[in-house]
Parts: sequence; C-alpha cells; structure tokens
Amino acid sequence: MTDAQIQARATIAAALIQSRSVDAEALGSLNKDISNHKLAHLRDLTERVYAALTGAP
Repeated sequence: MTDAQIQARATIAAALIQSRSVDAEALGSLNKDISNHKLAHLRDLTERVYAALTGAP
C-alpha cells in the first residue's frame, strides 16, 4: 500500500466519522467487543468507499 493510498483511506475514515456515519464515541468504548465491532464497521465502510472511488475490486 502506498502513502497516497493510506492517506486516501485515512481521509475517507475521517469523513465517515465527521459525518456521523460511524458512532465515534463507540469507537473508544471501554467495552472491547463494542469497540472492535465499530472499528470493523468503519474499516469495511472505508474500504467500500475507497473501492467505489478508485474502481478497485
């Protein structure tokens, strides 16, 4: 993964959090099950948006 790809994914993740598409408070939850679930959801959404923008499979 290149620096540009990492930066693009980080920007997408930040936009998803800022738009409240993902509950940012739950990301930092003390309950690790909730936190891990929300992080996985953020990762999945980020990858879907990245793939849609880049045409990647």
